[in-house]
Amino acid sequence: MPKFSLERSIAIKAPAASVFSNVKDFRNWVNWSPWILAEPGCQIEYADDGNSYSWSGDIIGAGGMEVRDLVPDEEIRYRLTFLKPFKSVSSVSFRFRECNEETITSWSMSGSLPFFFFWMKRTMVASISRDYDRGLRMLKDEIERGQVPSQLRFAGFEKVEGFPYFSVSGECSLAAISQRLGADMQEASAKLKNAGVALAGAPVCFYETFNVSEGVTRYRLAFPVGAGATCPEGMETGALPSLKAYAIHHTGPYRHLVNAWAAGMMHQRAKLFEMNKSVSPFEMYLGDPCEVPEESLLTKVYFPAK
Repeated sequence: MPKFSLERSIAIKAPAASVFSNVKDFRNWVNWSPWILAEPGCQIEYADDGNSYSWSGDIIGAGGMEVRDLVPDEEIRYRLTFLKPFKSVSSVSFRFRECNEETITSWSMSGSLPFFFFWMKRTMVASISRDYDRGLRMLKDEIERGQVPSQLRFAGFEKVEGFPYFSVSGECSLAAISQRLGADMQEASAKLKNAGVALAGAPVCFYETFNVSEGVTRYRLAFPVGAGATCPEGMETGALPSLKAYAIHHTGPYRHLVNAWAAGMMHQRAKLFEMNKSVSPFEMYLGDPCEVPEESLLTKVYFPAK
């Protein structure tokens, strides 16, 4: 069977003992797990001795985790067992290393895929790596701030009214998307202001293509405008048709916005909705980060649905 391994790390401003203590207690995982947030009502059971826990849900599947051994404040090794959607066993570990008043926290996984999944090894490793990145960012906030400023509301199906727009587009890695969108937002907003174009709604960003294994996306940042507006040089015209979409509302900083996207994709795999592939999924920005505290920023993520 095809073997795989991956590791992701983050620096947390706290002593290794504090990070170790948080991770060691499985009851804390619900606060920063990159998967449980997609199904907060799933069934979770904890062993009396605190060395294992299990989960079961319609969206996140079923499985369990148990501590194999540990070195206090340095490392914890686990046995991870998946029961649904397919059976597998993997080795997982957390390592903690203090460096310059921070703790470098590393989360790793290794194991083997079922033979019938050999063709998706690269995609699966990339997907889990991104999940680990999300989890580590939330763990960092949980420890440094005392809470994770990321709230999801599963709004279900919503009617989205169509609108004409002016847009700019680009392609970049997921790691660079926030920086690119921030720069494009400033430049495009300046062009619209100089041209005397008033916005008719909240800006949106369409994700037109997404290469999972490469972690690259092509996006279109769009600004709703009124009828008869003149498109500034360097921007393109387009229109979003009225449609039905599966909506997830995220409240919190943009660094955690990917939680909404990940949850939506898990909901799609669980067949809570069927994608309408004729329209790209998009996010709508309903708060200005220059005026609204980051923990209060509202962004709606829409998956066009049949």
